[in-house]
Amino acid sequence: MRKAVRCAGPAIGLLLLAGLTRLLGAYGPPSLALMAGLVVTVIAPGYALARVISLQRRLPPLGVAASLPALGLAVWLPPLLVGLLVHAPFWAVNVVVIGATAVTLAWCWDEGVPFDREHLAVIGSGLVVALLATRWVPPLSGDALFHAGRIRKLLDLQSISIGGISAFHNGAAHAGYAVPLLHAAQAGAVQLTGLEPSAAYPRLVPLFALMAPVCAYAFGRSLGGITIGAVTALFATWDAFTLGGGQIGFVEQPPSFAFVVLVPSVLVLVVAAIRAPGDRPVRFAAIAGVLTIAIVHPTYAVPVLASIAAAVFVTRRAWWMLAGSALVTIVVFAGVWLVALRGAAQQPGRPTVGSDFVLLSGHTLNLQSWLTVHSRFEFVLAMLALVPLFVLWRRRHALAAALMAGPFVLVSMPGPMLAVHAVFGAGQARRLWDGIPWWVVTAVALAEIGRRLAGLRLAVGVVVLAVASYLFSNQVPGVLNWTGLAMIAATAAFVTMAWIALRARDADPQPVPPPPVVATLLLTAATLVGSIGINGSAAAHTIRNGTPIGGSTIRLTPGLISYLRAHDAGFPVVLAEPYSSYELSGEANVYVVALPEVRTRAEPKDRPKVRRDAVGIVLSPASTTAARNAVLSKYDVRYVLINTRSADRALTPLRADPELQEVYRSGDWVLFKRPR
Repeated sequence: MRKAVRCAGPAIGLLLLAGLTRLLGAYGPPSLALMAGLVVTVIAPGYALARVISLQRRLPPLGVAASLPALGLAVWLPPLLVGLLVHAPFWAVNVVVIGATAVTLAWCWDEGVPFDREHLAVIGSGLVVALLATRWVPPLSGDALFHAGRIRKLLDLQSISIGGISAFHNGAAHAGYAVPLLHAAQAGAVQLTGLEPSAAYPRLVPLFALMAPVCAYAFGRSLGGITIGAVTALFATWDAFTLGGGQIGFVEQPPSFAFVVLVPSVLVLVVAAIRAPGDRPVRFAAIAGVLTIAIVHPTYAVPVLASIAAAVFVTRRAWWMLAGSALVTIVVFAGVWLVALRGAAQQPGRPTVGSDFVLLSGHTLNLQSWLTVHSRFEFVLAMLALVPLFVLWRRRHALAAALMAGPFVLVSMPGPMLAVHAVFGAGQARRLWDGIPWWVVTAVALAEIGRRLAGLRLAVGVVVLAVASYLFSNQVPGVLNWTGLAMIAATAAFVTMAWIALRARDADPQPVPPPPVVATLLLTAATLVGSIGINGSAAAHTIRNGTPIGGSTIRLTPGLISYLRAHDAGFPVVLAEPYSSYELSGEANVYVVALPEVRTRAEPKDRPKVRRDAVGIVLSPASTTAARNAVLSKYDVRYVLINTRSADRALTPLRADPELQEVYRSGDWVLFKRPR
C-alpha cells in the first residue's frame, strides 16, 4: 500500500500542478502561470521519458535535467502527428500528453532525486537568469507574430491540421515549421493557463531562460567537471544576453530556443552516448534529441550533426548514434521537401553577398569571420585553442574540442558551406555560425592555462588576457585578417581531427582532473573584460528600463483586434495590405490573403506573389468591381481592411462596391464586411 501511494504521488502532483496552473492564470502573475504550465507540458513529459529509459541511472541528476527540454518535446511528436493527420482537437492532444506523462510517472517512479548544494546553486542561477530575462522580453512583434499566430490557431481551431494552422485558409505547410512541435508544447501550457495566446506568447520566456544555464552547465560539467561547467554556463549565458541585442529575450522562439537550450541539451546526451557507446537507451535519447532539433527547425540540425560527426570520428565510438542521427535528419528533410517544397515554384531568397560569405567567382566558400567571431574575444580563444587541445591534451579534451570543431569547420573551412548554401539558401546558411558550441572549449583552454600559472605568473596572465580582450573588442587589432585566420584555424582543426581519427592508437578520453578554481575564474573574468566594456552599459540599461519598443510593433488598434477576435465564429479571411495582414495573423482569429515577401519564402506552395498581386487588385482604385469581386470570391474573403492614411484612394471605390459594407472604423482603419 505504501509503495502504491509513493508511486501515485508524482502523477497526482502533476495533475494538481495542472490545476494550479489554471488558478495562477486567472489570479496570479502570467509569467509564473506559464512557467508552471511549461513544467507540466515540457519538463514533466521529458522526465517521464527519461524514467522509461532509466536515464537517471546513466547520467548525473543535472545531466538528466539538461536532457528534459529535448526529451519533453520528443514526447509530443507522436500524438501531435496523429492529431494533425486525423484533424483532432488540440485539447485532445494535450490531454494525451499530460495523461500519458502522469501514468508513466506513476509506473516508473521508484526512487527519489538526490539534491545537494551543487543542484541548488545551478537551479538558483537559472532562476536569476529567468528573472533577468523578463527585462529583455520585447513586445509582440517581428518573428514573434508568426509564432503567436501558430499557437493561436492550435488553440482556437475546432480541429488541427497542417494546412489549418497556416496564416492562409487551407494553406500549405511551412518549410521551417511543417510540424509545429515547439508551438504545440507552448500551446499546451497556454491552454492550461487560460491566458490570451498572443499576450501570453512573449511571457513564455522565463522558463526557457531558466533552462539555458542549466543545460550549458551540464554540458560543460560532462566534459570537465564543476569548474568547467560553471565557466561554460557563464560564457553561454553572457552570450545569450548580449549577442545580437540579447537572444535571451527571444528564447521562446524556435531559432533562439534551438541554439540556447536545445543544442547543449542534446550535446549532453551525445557526450554520454560516446562515453558509453553500447548503452542503447542513451543512444536512443541522443537520436531523439537530434530529431527534436530537426523538427523544431530543420536548419539547426546541421551544426549539431557536424558536432556529432566530428566527435564520433575523433573518438571512433558511437557510430550507430551518428548513423541514427543522420537518418532521422534526412527523413525530416525529405518530409519537409515533400509536403512544403515539392512541385512549387522557387521563391526568391536572401541574396548571397560578399559581406556575409567569402565568395570565389560568385560561389560561396565559407562564412565571413565577422559573423562567426562576432566581436567575441572569448570565441577567438576557443578558435585558437582547437589544435593545441587536440595535439597536447588529446586524451583529455579531444571530445570537447571536436564538438566545437565540427560546426566551426562547416562554416569556416573553404568548401563545406557550398553544400549547405545550395540546400538551404543564403538566409539559413548565414545563421549556422550561431550553432557552434564554443563555450566549453574556451572554459577548457582557460582551465589548462590556469593549471600552469600561479602567483606572479598568474597575475601576468590575467593582465595579458584582459588587455588582449580590451584591444580586440575596441578593434585595435583590426589590421589582422580574421576571416583568413578563421579559415586557417578551421582547416588546421580538420587536418588534426583526420590525423587523430586515422591513428591506430585508441583515442578514448581520460578523466579530467579538477582545474584550479581561483585561477580559472580569474582568467575567465579577464577574458570577458572587452565584452563587458562594450555590452555592459547596454545590459545595465535594459535591466533598469526593459527592452525598448522597436518600430515593428503592432500598428493595429486594440479595438480593431478585439473586434476581429470576437465578431465571427471560426477564422474568417481578411484581405489587407501584406504588413497589416502579418500583424493580424499573429493577433486575431483570422486567416489572411497575403503576407510580405520576406515572410513567405518558406511557403512557395501558397503562391505568395500571386496572393500579393491579388491584394493589389482589390486595393487599386483603378480596378473594376468585377475584378475586385473575383478576387474576393477566389479567396473566400469575409472582410477587407484598409488604412486611410496609406491607401486613402481605395476608400471611395470600396464604399461604392455593393458587395461590401463598412462595419467598423478605428482611427485610420476602416473594415468592410462581405456577405456570405
